[in-house]
Amino acid sequence: MGRVEGKHVVITGAAQGIGLGCARVFAAEGARVGALDLKPPPDLGEQVVFHACDVRRREEVERALAASRARFGPIDCVLHVAGTAWHADLAHNTDADYDAMMDVHVRAAFHLLRGVVDEWKARGAGKFIGVTSPAAVRGQVNGTIYSAAKSALIGIVRSAALELAPHGIQVNAILPMAATPMTEIARVDPDINAKYLSRVPLGRWGEPDEIARVFLFLASSDADYITGVVLPVDGGRIL
Repeated sequence: MGRVEGKHVVITGAAQGIGLGCARVFAAEGARVGALDLKPPPDLGEQVVFHACDVRRREEVERALAASRARFGPIDCVLHVAGTAWHADLAHNTDADYDAMMDVHVRAAFHLLRGVVDEWKARGAGKFIGVTSPAAVRGQVNGTIYSAAKSALIGIVRSAALELAPHGIQVNAILPMAATPMTEIARVDPDINAKYLSRVPLGRWGEPDEIARVFLFLASSDADYITGVVLPVDGGRIL
């Protein structure tokens, strides 16, 4: 029996990177997965169902959650893995850049939590797990708005954890450093890659599936006494 056998887990950003790793790992552990993204993930079997969704749009999030409920029943856990990143000096970031970054990371988390909170309060249980970044706690040159968005997500996680704990709801986040399409721009340049890895005590990028296994832990009953935690899975990057 899998660690999340029969659980209905909604995953944003499920078409690639850490989100795809989560969809793969959770399905293997018995979950029924609602995979939200702009494009479908690879075929992972009948227990992973794709729902096209732009998580920046409240109405699309609500529609996708409703469709996933119609297929798999009440939602047990939400993994907000969808994200975006780009790097530019502060003077050249536009208002549109700021809005786009906040929408994907922060507004989407708000939409998702609001979309399940009443259901979870009524049941007395539910788990939300977000993704933040080393940039949220250490800062990042040419990453001001990315750092701001990821820092804001930490605020949502900690405040929501306090507010919702009396209802049996857990809210946590993972702070990963992984080899994904979003980090490819750094990894393909030998000089930039070496600079990044020089700050990582374990000396390598994490793999999406090993990050996904930490999501699996937080989503499982093994982590029922954990809430409000921002858990680094970054090879020691933020030490």
